[in-house]
Amino acid sequence: MNKLFLFLIFFFGFLNCIFSQSLTSTNTTHNSTLISFPNSEGENLNIHVFTKSSEDTIVLFENFSRFPITNSGNLYSANSAYFNLPSSYTNKPGFKGRNLFNTNGDSCSFYENSGLVTPFMDLSKSGGNYRLRFSIKNTNTSNVNFLRIYQSDSLGNFPSTYSVVTVAKNSSKIYDTIFSNGNSNCKLWFFSSTSPNLIIDDLSVSYTYITKTPIPYSPFTTNLNSLQISSLKPNTTYHCFIEGRIDTISFTTLNQSTINNVSDISPNSAKLNFSSTDNNSSRQIIIKKKSNGANIFADDLFISEYTTADTYNRAIEIYNGTGRDICLGDYSIKYHLATGNVRISPLSSLDTIKPNKCFVVMESLKNINVSNEGVFCKDTILKGQFLFNGDDAIALMKNGEYIDIFGCLGEIPGTNGWTSTGIQTSKTTLRRKSNVSKGVNVNPTSGFPTLNSQWTQIGSANNTAAANFADFGKHTMDNAFGNVDSLAKIENISNSDTSFILANLEEDIYYEATLLFINGNDSVYSNSILFQTGVNSQRLTNGSWNDANWSKRKPTKIDNAIILNNQTLRIDNGTNAECYNLIIKDTLNQTKASFINNGNLNVWNKTIVESYFKGYTANDNGWNLYGLPIKTTSSTQDSIGNVFFNISANDDLYYWKEDYGNEGIWMNWQDASNIGDFFVDGRGYLVSYENDKLLKFYGELNNESSYSLLSNASLSTPNTQRGWHLCSNPYPFYVKLNQLQRTNVSLPSLLDNNTSNYFALLPTDSIPPFAGFMVQVGNLNNSLTINRTASESKNIEDFSVINLNVSSSDGNDKTYIIITDSASLGYDIDYDNRKLSGWSQSPEIFTKYGNEKFSLNSIPKIEDSLIVDIGFLAKTEGNYNISLDFDSIDQYYKISLFDKATNVELINFKNDSVYSFYSNQINSQDKFQLKIYRNQLSDEEIKTYDENISLYQSEDKVNVISSSKILSLELTNLKGQKINNNVNSNSINIDQKGIFILNITTQNKTYIRKIINL
Repeated sequence: MNKLFLFLIFFFGFLNCIFSQSLTSTNTTHNSTLISFPNSEGENLNIHVFTKSSEDTIVLFENFSRFPITNSGNLYSANSAYFNLPSSYTNKPGFKGRNLFNTNGDSCSFYENSGLVTPFMDLSKSGGNYRLRFSIKNTNTSNVNFLRIYQSDSLGNFPSTYSVVTVAKNSSKIYDTIFSNGNSNCKLWFFSSTSPNLIIDDLSVSYTYITKTPIPYSPFTTNLNSLQISSLKPNTTYHCFIEGRIDTISFTTLNQSTINNVSDISPNSAKLNFSSTDNNSSRQIIIKKKSNGANIFADDLFISEYTTADTYNRAIEIYNGTGRDICLGDYSIKYHLATGNVRISPLSSLDTIKPNKCFVVMESLKNINVSNEGVFCKDTILKGQFLFNGDDAIALMKNGEYIDIFGCLGEIPGTNGWTSTGIQTSKTTLRRKSNVSKGVNVNPTSGFPTLNSQWTQIGSANNTAAANFADFGKHTMDNAFGNVDSLAKIENISNSDTSFILANLEEDIYYEATLLFINGNDSVYSNSILFQTGVNSQRLTNGSWNDANWSKRKPTKIDNAIILNNQTLRIDNGTNAECYNLIIKDTLNQTKASFINNGNLNVWNKTIVESYFKGYTANDNGWNLYGLPIKTTSSTQDSIGNVFFNISANDDLYYWKEDYGNEGIWMNWQDASNIGDFFVDGRGYLVSYENDKLLKFYGELNNESSYSLLSNASLSTPNTQRGWHLCSNPYPFYVKLNQLQRTNVSLPSLLDNNTSNYFALLPTDSIPPFAGFMVQVGNLNNSLTINRTASESKNIEDFSVINLNVSSSDGNDKTYIIITDSASLGYDIDYDNRKLSGWSQSPEIFTKYGNEKFSLNSIPKIEDSLIVDIGFLAKTEGNYNISLDFDSIDQYYKISLFDKATNVELINFKNDSVYSFYSNQINSQDKFQLKIYRNQLSDEEIKTYDENISLYQSEDKVNVISSSKILSLELTNLKGQKINNNVNSNSINIDQKGIFILNITTQNKTYIRKIINL
C-alpha cells in the first residue's frame, strides 16, 4: 500500500468527520425548525426535507406467546361467534378469535370452523402494498389442509373473495406473500373450515417499502449556514439531508398544543394544565358535559351475568359501571365449589375494562351466536373436576377483599342451587337487573338473599338456546355513564397561559376538555382529556371517617368533606383519610362541630372553618371571646385580620394585654398594624360585629399533642383584681377541663355574648372549639397547657353543685357553689373562680367570702348548716327573679334565701322555685344570704330553760354573758372532738372555720349553744 493511497484514505476520512454529525435542527416548534450546517465558503447548498410514509416497516407482529395453553378438547370457542380476545392474550390488543387453542404456549391452533381476526391496521403506506408472513403447519398425516385469508374494507366488513394457503399433509412451510390492495383501515381474517390440524406462528404484517415525500419547495437552495423551515405539520417526523454530503438528520415537530393533565379537581372546579408552541393563534377551551346529575356510578366492578346452562356454556360476566377505566391487575375470582374445592383465579394487569364495558370469564360459550363488544377470557382452571354448576358460590375480589358475591360462600344449597320464586342458580342463565349498581360485599349468613331482588332468570333450566346468551359481553345499568355529550362552556384564554382554572362546574359530573387554536380560517384541536368533578359530601351523624354516614360517599381526594353543627367526626388511630377541602360549618346558636383527628388526614387543598357571629343590637351586647381556628403559620397576620375585620368600620377586634398600665388594656387590631404577633395560636380575642357575620378561615387545623397557653404570665397589682389573661381552645373539638394542666392558674370563665356576663365552667364542663376564655394567674410562677387528651389535673371529681341564677328583662347571670371534700372556705385557685364584672345592663350575682367575690365557689361538705353571703348587682330598676338549682337538694332539710339586712326569710327553695322581687336600688351588692340546713335540728336554736345567758361573737372570739358565774367553756365540733377549753373565763377563741357546739357550765347548770364560724 503506497503513501498516496494512505493519504487519500486519511483525507476522505477527515472530510467525513468534518461533515458527519454537522447537520443540526434547533428551535423546533409545532410548525417550524432551524436547520444549521457548516458553510464557511458560502456555497449554494440544496437542502432536502421530506417525510416518510412510515418510520417502521413492521405493522403487526404476533408470536402467540401470551395465548392461554389449551387443547382441542378445551377450546377458546363458540360455535359461530367471534370473541374479542383480552389484551393479555396478544402483543397488540384488538384481536378476535373463535374455536382456537394453543397446546404448547407459543402458537395458534385452528379447530374446525375456526378463525382469527387482526385489529384494524393502516396498510396504505406503501401504496397499498404490504407483506404478510407467517409459519404454518399441517399435522394431519392423511389430508391436505387449507387456510383462507380475507381482507376487510375500511368498515371492517369482509368480502366473499379470499386467498388460500394450501398445506400438504404432515408438512410445514413459511407463507410470505405481497398483497397490493391494502387501505388505511382494514383487518385480516384467517379462517379454517377443515379438521383441527392447522397451526400458525410468528404472524407479521409489514410494508414492502417506505415512500419519501418532499415537503413543498424542497429542495431549498441557500448560501448561508442555516435555514428556517416553516409551514410544517405538528407532531410529524421529518428527515433532512444536503446534496453532496453524507449526513442526514431527523426531527419531530411539537404538538401545537397538548393538554397535559387536569389537577386540583374539586366538586366545582378543576385546573387544566397544557403546553403549546403556538403563541400567535387565539385560544379557546371547549368543555363538554359527558354525564349529568341523573347518572349513576357503580362503586366498583360487579357480576352482571352468569350461566351454567350446560357443560359447554359456563361463564361469568363482569361489568364496569364506575365511569372510569379499571385495570384488572388487583382483581381475582374466587370459586367456592359445592365439592369443597376452593380456588382463586387472578385476572391480568394487562387487561383494562372501559366504562360501560364487560369482561367475560368463561369455560366456554359454545351456543352464543352473536359477536358482542365485550372481552372474553378463557379461565383454564375451569376444567376436569373443577367445574361450577350453579350450586357453587363465586366471589369477585379486589386486593383480597370481596366486592361481589354470588350465592353464599361455604354453603351447599342442593341440586337446584339457590332458589327463589321462579328462579334457580343451577343449570340456568341469570342476568343482573338494571337497577343494581353495587355488588354484595358481605357474605350472607345463609342462602342467597338478593337472588330474587337483583337477578332475572333467562329461559328455563338446561336451556341452551342461543338467545339466552345473546347479551353476554354487554350489560345495561340504569342511568349509567356514557349517554350525555353536550357543550358546557367555551372559555377564551390568553396566548401566554399554561393553565386555566375551570370554575362553576357541577359536582359529580364527567367533563371533556379540548383546546382549540384559531388562526384565520385554520382551526386546530388538541388532544381531549376526560375528568370527573368531586362531590360535596356532608356528614349525616356522629361517627368515624370510614363509616357509611356520608350524604354522597366517603370523601376522596376530589371531594369536599363537610362537617355540620352538632356533629362529632373522628379519624381513628391508624386510619388514612383524604379530601379536597375539609369544611367545618357553623350556624348561629348551634352546638359547634367537633373534629378529632387521631389518624392521618391528607387535605389536598385547604381546611375551611366557618364561624358565625350574631350582630350586636347595642354597645353592651354582641361581644364574643374567640380564638384562631387555624395555625397562624398556615396564613399571614394580614390575611387573618382581614377575615376577622373586613366588613364594617363599626366592627371590633381586640386582644387583652394584662400588663399594660394600671388596669390592663384591650389592644385594637386597627391600632396594631406594626405588630407582627397580634395573632398567636392559643390567644383569645374579643370581637363584635355590627351585623350578623359568617367568617371563613383558610389554613390548617391545630392538632399538636399540646399547646402552651401561658408560661410565667404577668401579674400586676392589686393581685386579687389583676392577673387575668385571655386564652383560647386551639383545637377543632370540645376540650374537657381535665385536658388543662394548670399551675397557679384558675379555672376558665367564658363570656355570654347575649348578656355580656362572664360565667365560670364547672369541672365537668368543656371548652367549645376555638372558644376564648379568661383565666387568672395566682403568682408569677404559672403555666397553662392544653392537651389533646386528658391529663392528671386538680379538677374536682366528686362534688355537688348549687346553681343560683338571677334574671330580668335586661338579661341573666349565674353563680355556682360546689360542695366537695377537696375545698376550703377561702379562695383556692385550683377550685375557685373570682367574679369578673360584666359589661351590660344584665344583673349580676355572686357569692362572697370576706372581700372576695366568686362566680364559682368551692366549699367543704356541709355537716350541719351554712350561711353564704350572696352579692347581687342590679344595674337598672325593675323586676328580678332568683332561682336555685341543686342536684343534691333532696339531701337537705331546707335551703332558704334571706334578706341580709332584716334577716327575713324570702323563699325556701325546697318549697318554691323562684323568688321574684322589685329592686329600685342600683349596685346594692350586700343584699342576700343563702342559709343551707342539712337537717331539721340545724334549723332550730338549741335552747335551755334559763334565758339568763347570751353570746356575742367578734371574729374568732366568742364572749358569753351570764347572770351566774361561768366555771368553764368547752368547744367541740359536730363529731364531738374537743377544739378548745377555758376555765373560769367568759370568752373562748375559735381558731377554725366551721360549725361547733359550745358547752357552757355555770354555778347553776350547763347550757349548749351552736356556734357558726365562717
